[in-house]
Amino acid sequence: PSSTAAAAAAASSSTAPAATAAGQFASELQRSKFLARTLSRFPFLAPDRIRDADGRRPTHPLYNPRTLLIPPSWFKDAKVSEGQRQWWSFKARHWDSVILFKMGKFYEMFEMDAYVGCEVLGLTLMKGDQPHAGFPEARYGLMTARLTGAGHRVAVVEQTETPDMLTARNIERKKMGLKLAGVVERQLVAIVSRGLLRDADMTADRPEAAFVLSVFECPLPISCPCHTSAEADDTCAMVTRIGVCAADVSSGEVLLGEFFDDDVRSQLRTHLASIQPVELILPTSQVLDPMKESDDNTYNNNNNNNNDSNN
Repeated sequence: PSSTAAAAAAASSSTAPAATAAGQFASELQRSKFLARTLSRFPFLAPDRIRDADGRRPTHPLYNPRTLLIPPSWFKDAKVSEGQRQWWSFKARHWDSVILFKMGKFYEMFEMDAYVGCEVLGLTLMKGDQPHAGFPEARYGLMTARLTGAGHRVAVVEQTETPDMLTARNIERKKMGLKLAGVVERQLVAIVSRGLLRDADMTADRPEAAFVLSVFECPLPISCPCHTSAEADDTCAMVTRIGVCAADVSSGEVLLGEFFDDDVRSQLRTHLASIQPVELILPTSQVLDPMKESDDNTYNNNNNNNNDSNN
């Protein structure tokens, strides 16, 4: 299943400041400044060339927008540094996320992510030919909460090796006749989204629960392995059986439920309105249109409520 932020915006938008007009304007100026570089340096990002990690185009029914295919030859042809090669390896696997790339005591944001830093976090691009911004590690909680509040998924990449450890590793690599490594090892340690905020400094100004809701439905009647004919007799007006699980990761609260529902998903709509999830987890191949409509309606209602409360 793919996690979507569709029924989101239930979390109060007052705790998730959007980009200011000045920030958006500055971001657009920076994008235009690097436009020629982007078009020439990253041909695989062109709309007529972009593919997911499995080589599928956006028109393919199984296209995965969360991944990106980078031609292996590009790194050599474009003379990409070892550090940037490492960054792109994470970005390609998490194309839909903003990468917070740990370097020393700072989290760095490169390329398209740097624009997000300018627009949402109010950062300023550093000098140089590459879009690049960053912030000190002490502001991690605040910055991550702002990014997720603006609707972004955040992939956190931490250093798992010190310079001394790199030196020791290179000594061993040299003994084995291997090429010396030029950068410390890093690993993805967290994916953070609006429904996955756990640290106290990320949730301090959000007292209400923020549920991630998983939904699975099994159409009735006989094709469903989890119901009996006796149940069907008692639920003749029902067309589907739905299971839900809601979790608030900051408090550890978990809600479980299962119910029969009609063709317009009345019960599901009621549960969505009650729980007000900030994220949904849906099995992409089994979501029926009425469920999607319920999702959209809840999203729109939540947005309207949030806007009214802020005006």
